Amino acid sequence: MAALFQECTSLPQKPKKAASVSTTAPYWSAAYVSFRNGVTVFAVTGGVLGFLLVARHYL
Repeated sequence: MAALFQECTSLPQKPKKAASVSTTAPYWSAAYVSFRNGVTVFAVTGGVLGFLLVARHYL
């Protein structure tokens, strides 16, 4: 969970990295970075919703 939170807090720095990668590498690497960001957002959202579901059960 802490790793996901650190990943989420470092998101504002990713567009700069993605821009430099997409200009020097083929288009698929930019697509890979975008896909990885999507997976990260999905994982963080799922983790938060799962946590809230469990917390609601115990509170």
